[in-house]
Amino acid sequence: MAELTETIERLSRNAEMRHTQQGTFIGDLKRTNEALTSAYDKSKKKHALSLKKLEAQITQLVAQHEREVTKHSVDQNKHDEIANNRLSYFEERSCSSFGSQGHGEETEL
Repeated sequence: MAELTETIERLSRNAEMRHTQQGTFIGDLKRTNEALTSAYDKSKKKHALSLKKLEAQITQLVAQHEREVTKHSVDQNKHDEIANNRLSYFEERSCSSFGSQGHGEETEL
């Protein structure tokens, strides 16, 4: 009977020890889970902030590109207008010069 009582007490102490260890493990797991959740949330916020910064940079670059394209287009239009004016000037000058020479030659014949 004493052996049986001793065995039961030993089993009871082992069960209590395992229960205590399991409680400790569960507590450790909860703390680790909280730390991981906190790190994940912090990382997610940091990523969202980086994403917002990149989106702002992209928006700024697109706006800058549009301004440059518009400026280039305006400059190109001015250049085309100047070139067309010069071409018209030289065509008129050439035609009037050619026309007066042409008449002179036709009347001489």
